[in-house]
Order: sequence, then C-alpha cells, then structure tokens
Amino acid sequence: MTQATSSEGGETRRPVKILLSVFACSPHQGSEPGVGWNVVKQVSKYPEHEIWAMTRSENREAIEREVAINPIPNVHWVFYDVPRWARAPGKGGIKLQFYYYLWQLGAYFEGRKIHKQVNLDIVQHVTYVKYWVPSFLSNLPVPFIWGPVGGGETAPNSFYATLDEKGRRYEKIRDTVRATTETLDPFVRRTARKARLALSTTEETAARIRKLGGRNVRILS
Repeated sequence: MTQATSSEGGETRRPVKILLSVFACSPHQGSEPGVGWNVVKQVSKYPEHEIWAMTRSENREAIEREVAINPIPNVHWVFYDVPRWARAPGKGGIKLQFYYYLWQLGAYFEGRKIHKQVNLDIVQHVTYVKYWVPSFLSNLPVPFIWGPVGGGETAPNSFYATLDEKGRRYEKIRDTVRATTETLDPFVRRTARKARLALSTTEETAARIRKLGGRNVRILS
C-alpha cells in the first residue's frame, strides 16, 4: 500500500500515513488497553507505515516508559484529552461512557489538524471495540477502517435463569442502550456508512453493522 513517485535514479516511495484511534492503549495489559497497544505494534511492523497513534493522556506515562526501553520509531504518539471537568474517574459507569463519547468527538478535531499537517492515507478506529458508539474520525476525507468492533451479541433468554439480579439488570440495560443508539444516534449510522471497510468480531455484530448501512463488512475475530 505504498505510493510511488518517480525521481532521478528511479522510484522513490513515501510512507503510508496511518492514524490509529486507540482510546484504550497501554502496554502489558489485557482487554481493551491490550488490544489498542498490540494493534499499534502489529501495524508498526511494516516499515512502509508511518503511524500516528492517538490515545488519551491517562496512558502517556506507561507508553513513554515502555517506548523508552523498546522504541517504535515509526509511531508518533498523540496524547489527546477532553477538558478536565469531563474526564471520568474509575473504570466504568455512565460517566465513563459520556467521557468516551466526548473524546471521540474531540478526536475528530485533533485528527483534522494531523491530516492538514501530514496528509493522511488511512484512518482506523481500534478501541473501544464496540460498534454502538460513533467514530467521528470517519468524517475525515480519508479512507476509514472501522474496527474490529464487536458488541452485537445478545445473551440467549435461556441464560437469564443462570444470572443473579445484577447480571440480568446489566444485560437488559446493555440491550436497551444498544438498541437506542442504533435507532436514535445518527452518528452511529453515519460511521457505518462512511466506513470503507468495517471489521466485525462476530457475525452477530456484522449483521447489525450491515443493518446500520455498512457496505463492506468482514469478520475478523
């Protein structure tokens, strides 16, 4: 995926400039932070790639400590955050989801500045790995890759008998929020429609992305 131009002495190639949106990204962790970190590392293994990895400022200390020991020379780290009043403490809850939505909105303006400076070739949303929150970076005039994203799976009714009250409440709230955003949030539908390629972790999520208007949807577990 390199772009070639002719010059004296033959062909020269400029790097493919990629913006990765990795809200959750931190070395030596699992779950979402591990996904973000490892996608950046895997994409950086291609020497023709020049990467701008955008993550939140909370991850800065761990990332800078790691790359000081194990440099990743073709990755530019961009630490962006929303205003302090909107930052969410802790690891979950409604405030974190509100913060995440605001971060996605602000990331668009940060990404627009990067694009003006370097002329990006590809933008990819990586984390969080869920399809029911939009990536406003899809609005940049650059081919957009969404995912892999998941979250379209629903617990079968027969499983509810095995859950305690808290577990049942969690599943019902999750299903309600997901259905509401699919129906009422036009930016989720726009993200699906703008994606040049949508990568889904499961067939259930792929079906939901297609319903939202995604045209080129592939399974990547």
